[in-house]
Amino acid sequence: GTMFEKKHNLFGVLVIYRHCPVLLDEVIKFLNCKKGGIYIDCTLGLGGHAQKILKEIGPSGKLIGIDCDEDAIHLAKKKTWLLSG
Repeated sequence: GTMFEKKHNLFGVLVIYRHCPVLLDEVIKFLNCKKGGIYIDCTLGLGGHAQKILKEIGPSGKLIGIDCDEDAIHLAKKKTWLLSG
């Protein structure tokens, strides 16, 4: 589904980010995620794909999230579902 994130920009203006994970179902099907598997999301962004991967691999799995956008990493760290799996 579509994800929203609120953040103040450099000028103190509140910005609402809207993100809809692209081809989510197709990506998950292609990955063929296995319970307890280890996966890397190299475009973590707002965590749309990561959330679905974590659901598929369960608590025994591991997901490593990478992004070149420091803001995306900061926002992802605030999401408890990403930290707890």
